Amino acid sequence: NCTAVLKGEVRKTSEASVSGCRDWYLVDQFTDPMAARSFLLELFQERLDALGFDIIKDVQVLTPTHKGPLGTKELNEELQRLIQRKLWNTEVPPVAMGRRAPFLKHDKVIQTRNNYDLNVMNGAIGYVVDVLANGTLVIDFDGMPVELEKGSPDLQDLQLAYALTIHKTQGSEFPCAVVVVHKAHSFMHHRNLLYTGVTRARRTAIVLGDHWGIQNCAKRCQ
Repeated sequence: NCTAVLKGEVRKTSEASVSGCRDWYLVDQFTDPMAARSFLLELFQERLDALGFDIIKDVQVLTPTHKGPLGTKELNEELQRLIQRKLWNTEVPPVAMGRRAPFLKHDKVIQTRNNYDLNVMNGAIGYVVDVLANGTLVIDFDGMPVELEKGSPDLQDLQLAYALTIHKTQGSEFPCAVVVVHKAHSFMHHRNLLYTGVTRARRTAIVLGDHWGIQNCAKRCQ
């Protein structure tokens, strides 16, 4: 299926219910971006763990952009709320307009700039293993604990990592990749973008969006 993308083809699956573990799913019926997002959230709420995936450590959502209902910012906020509630019965506190949600215990995060003092490099994914009484975050970056005090400027280089841009994950692999491809992002579409996204999946790729957007992305050469 990934090789077919290089030829401008996106192969359909026999059905799009995402049940029964296969290596490829094409879910392309959502012309409305909000409907696509609702289905993505349903995957995390009901289906992915039933397929045997750890919804934090095994599954990575990939999207072309940061903005909009299918961009990393809004998807990360929605996925943080869903996962914290589903797995730990934790409610994410309301966030004022223009502010970002606080990092909570168990959150999946990514470093966005090299920090040589902490020895944490750009693109490193970690997990918040504790939040101390004074607000200090304890983050596990691949077995290396890092502490960030409340108010530290280093926190500006940390973001939620449930959803990442396709560009940000070049060179990485995940057991399951949910690749968002929608006409709302058509100005960014090109074949290599789609190919990069689906080849991040080691075991299962789920291509999610609308028919026109997915086909346009596959056919357009950069």
